[in-house]
Amino acid sequence: QDATSNAWLVNGSQSATRQCAASAPTKTREARELVPIARRSVLRTSTPATRQSLADTEKAFRGSMAIIAEGDDAEEEYAQGPSEFHPASFCGSLETVLLGPLELALQKIDEWNFDVVSVHKCTGGHALRVVAAKIFHQWECSKGLDRDRLHNFVHQIQTGYFASNPYHNSLHATDVAQTVHWMLAKADVVKVAQLQGDEVVALLLAAIVHDYEHPGVNNGFCAKTRHPLAVRYNDASVLEMHHVAAAFKLLTEWRCNFLAGSPDATYWAIREVMVSSVLATDISKHFEELNKLKSRVAADEFLKHGESAVKADKLLALNVVLHACDIANPAKELEMYLYWTERVLAEYFAQGDQEKSLGLPVSMLMDRKSTNIAKCQVGFIDILVFPLYDELQKVFAPLHLCCDFLESNKRFWRQHVDLMEEEMTSGRQRMPSLHGKPEDQGDGGVRRVVLVESLLSPPGLGEQCKPISTAEEEVETDVQTEPSRDGLANPIRIFPARPWHASESDEEGFVV
Repeated sequence: QDATSNAWLVNGSQSATRQCAASAPTKTREARELVPIARRSVLRTSTPATRQSLADTEKAFRGSMAIIAEGDDAEEEYAQGPSEFHPASFCGSLETVLLGPLELALQKIDEWNFDVVSVHKCTGGHALRVVAAKIFHQWECSKGLDRDRLHNFVHQIQTGYFASNPYHNSLHATDVAQTVHWMLAKADVVKVAQLQGDEVVALLLAAIVHDYEHPGVNNGFCAKTRHPLAVRYNDASVLEMHHVAAAFKLLTEWRCNFLAGSPDATYWAIREVMVSSVLATDISKHFEELNKLKSRVAADEFLKHGESAVKADKLLALNVVLHACDIANPAKELEMYLYWTERVLAEYFAQGDQEKSLGLPVSMLMDRKSTNIAKCQVGFIDILVFPLYDELQKVFAPLHLCCDFLESNKRFWRQHVDLMEEEMTSGRQRMPSLHGKPEDQGDGGVRRVVLVESLLSPPGLGEQCKPISTAEEEVETDVQTEPSRDGLANPIRIFPARPWHASESDEEGFVV
C-alpha cells in the first residue's frame, strides 16, 4: 500500500518497525509479534496507567475503535495477495487502542463544539477513520452493510484527501461528518425529516466524501485553466461532480464495496442521497437551495408535523443540512472558528497567488494584498451562513445555538476590522489568537487577544505580536510572537505555473 498511508507507523515505516523488533531480545520480539504492526503505532504514547482502564472502557469502544486496529491487519493481509485476504473482525481486542486524550475527546462526539483537532493529533492524522467508525457504530448503520469493507472504503477516502491542502483535507471532512452527526442526533433532523436508515447512512457517507480528492482550488480556477475535469463536466459543479463520482468508483473495488450483497434498492437509495447532497455543496447553488427552502417554509408545507414527509422535501432537507455543515465554521466557538479561518484563507490566498502567476484575474477574497480578513468574515456570516441557519432553525429548533455563535463571532470580527485593515496594509496578515479563559474577559466583554504569525503571514516574519485590549489601560508590548496554534508545518499546495491543459496529466485529470 502507499507509503504515505503508513507515515504514522513507528519509526515511519513497517520495515523500520520490523527492524527494531528483530534487534530486540527474543522474548520481547515474540511478545511484540502478538501485536500487529499497524496496531503498535498507537502504543507510542500509551502508558501502563492508561491501559489499566481497558476493562472499564472496552465495552464502550467495542465496535467503534476495534475496527480501526483490525482493519489495518486486513490491509496487511491483502497486501500479501487477494487469495490470502480475510476480512477484519469487527469486534477485536482493544489492548492497543490509544486511551487517555483520544478517549476523552471521543466522549464528546455528540457535542456541537467537538474538538476534532485533538482527535486528529491523537490518531496521528487518522481522525476521519476513527470518527467515522465511532459514528457508524453509534448509529448502528453498519448492520446491513459489510462493515469491514466499509472501513476499507473510509480508509481509502481518507488517503484520497491531500494533506498538503491547508483546508480541504481529511480533517475538514472529519469536521463536516461529525457536524452532520450532531445535526442528525441533536437537531432533530432524523425525527422531523422522518429519515430512514439508508438515508442516515447516505448523508454520513456524503459528508465523508464531499471533498474527496479536492485539489485546493475552486471550480472557477479549474474552468479558467481548462482543467480536464472542467472539460469533462462542462464547467458545471466540476469538483463536486468529481468528488462523488470518484467515491463511487471506489465501490468497484471489491475490498471497498460495502454494498456488496445489499439489495439494489439500498444501493440506489444511498446513491441518490449522496449524489444530490454532495452536488448541493457547490457554493454557486447556495441561494438556489436557500430560496427553495424559504418558499417551502413560508408556505407552511415543509416537513409538517404529523404528515408523511414528501420525498422532494426530504432531499431538500438533506441537501441543505450537508451544505450548512460544510460552511459551519463561523457557527462554532470562536477558538475553533479562528483555527479554520486561518486555513481556508491560506488556501484562498495560495490560489490567488497562483492566479497572479498565470496572469489570470484574482478571484474575490483570494488576494492577500487586498483582503481585510475581518470584513471578509463579517460578509461571509451576513450574506451566506446566518441566513441559512436562521431559516433552518425554523424547521430544526435546536439550531438556535448555532445562530447565537454566529452573532457573537460576527461581533468579534466587527471589533477588529480596523486592526485587520492594518495587517492587510502592512502585508503581515497575522491572525488573532485568544488568550486567557472566558472568565478572564476584559471590560469590553471580550477575551484578551493577540496577533500571531499564521499560515497567512509571510515567511520569516520575526516581529513581536501586537496585543489587543478592549480596556483603556496600557497593555503589555513585550509578548513574543507565537507560532501557528497547532504548532505544525502546513505547506501550501502550489500548482504548476501554466494552464492545466499544457501539463501532462493522468486519465483521472489531476496533474501528476
